[in-house]
Amino acid sequence: MQKIRHIIFLLILPVAISAQIKVSGEVSGVWTDRNSPYQIEDSTFIPADEELVIRQGVTVYFRGNATLYVYGSLNIQGTEEDTVILQLSHNAMSPWNGIYLLDNSTAIFNYTNVSGADELFHLGESVELNIDHSRMSSLSRFLRTMPGGYQTQTQISNSTIRSHSNGDLFDITRGAIRSTDCDLSLREPGNISDSFASLVSFTRCRIRGNIHEFDGLLELIDCDIAAPGERIEANIYSGGRKTITGCTIMGDVSISGYDGVVQNNHIGEELSIDHIEIEGGLQV
Repeated sequence: MQKIRHIIFLLILPVAISAQIKVSGEVSGVWTDRNSPYQIEDSTFIPADEELVIRQGVTVYFRGNATLYVYGSLNIQGTEEDTVILQLSHNAMSPWNGIYLLDNSTAIFNYTNVSGADELFHLGESVELNIDHSRMSSLSRFLRTMPGGYQTQTQISNSTIRSHSNGDLFDITRGAIRSTDCDLSLREPGNISDSFASLVSFTRCRIRGNIHEFDGLLELIDCDIAAPGERIEANIYSGGRKTITGCTIMGDVSISGYDGVVQNNHIGEELSIDHIEIEGGLQV
C-alpha cells in the first residue's frame, strides 16, 4: 500500500509543478511566486485607478498575440537575487503584442527580464515609465509613442536594452527619454532613437546604432558610441540642439545637424562632422 501511495504521488507531482494560472480580461492585485507561473491568454487589462503588483520570483508567460493594456498602474518589483520574468509561452507560434500604457498610466520595472514581444512598449499621452536594473529585448521596436501620445516620461537606468531587427529602439514624439548607465544596441541596421520634438538624453551609456532627434534636444554625456560591426553605421543627427561631451566615439560614425556643442570627446579614425559648432576641441 505504501508503494502505491508513492507511485500516485510521483504521477501527480509533475502536473502540479507545470500548472499555470491563466489570466485574461480585467486584472489587478498582487501576484506572488507562490502562485507562479502566470499565463496571459489574450487581451488583459489593468483598469484605471487599479494597480497590478508583481513580486520577485514571478514568471509571466504570454500566449502568441497576447496583449497587456495598462489604464492604471503596473508595478513590477523583482530583486537582484530573484528577478521577475516576462516571456513568450514555450509553445507559442507568434510573438506577443507587448504592453500598451494608455493615457495617464504608470509602469515600474525593477529587476525584470522581458523577451519575446514584437514591439514591447506602446505609450499613450502623459505616461510615466521607469525601468531599472532590467534586461529587455524586442523583436522589432522596443518603445514607441502612439498617435497623440505626447508628454511621455521614460527613465531607464542600469539596464540592457536590445532589438533583434532593424526597428527603432525608441520612437517618441513630444516626450522625454532619459537613459543612464545602460547598454543599448541593435542586431541589425537601425536607430537607437528616432524621435521628434523630444528630449533624448543618454548618460554613461554604451550605444551601438544610429541616433536621430528632430527639432528637440539631444544629450550624449560620457557615452561609448560606435558602429557595432561592418554592417551598421552609427550616425548622430539632431535637427534641434545637441550636446555631445565626454564621449568615446569609434568606428564609422558621423555627426550632423544644425546647432550644438561637441567637446572633449575621444574620437576614432572614421568620423565626419558636418554643420555644427565645435567648442573645446576634439581629442583624437
